[in-house]
Amino acid sequence: MQLQNQPQSNFDPAGALAPWLWYGDVAVDGAARPFCNAPQGSMYWYLQSGTVTVYFRAALNNATADWVQVLQSTASAQTITGDLTVSGTVTAGDFVGTAG
Repeated sequence: MQLQNQPQSNFDPAGALAPWLWYGDVAVDGAARPFCNAPQGSMYWYLQSGTVTVYFRAALNNATADWVQVLQSTASAQTITGDLTVSGTVTAGDFVGTAG
């Protein structure tokens, strides 16, 4: 899968808009496009110098609070090797998951 730097709109067979996956260097603003247009369940990778923060759209209120920080990592704090093992520290955001 290739992550796009702009939202991609895809519909599933039932006609529902699928969540978007994209990245960029613009801070999340839930009241501005494309963030306010993103379907619930969308994910955004916010790239800053040396840091990546992943956000998940959990609500549809067209507010920045709709976007929950899932993960933040700093490039200097971790290393991912060819066999996908990770060394260092990954700092989790405010995400609280539930099962089933």
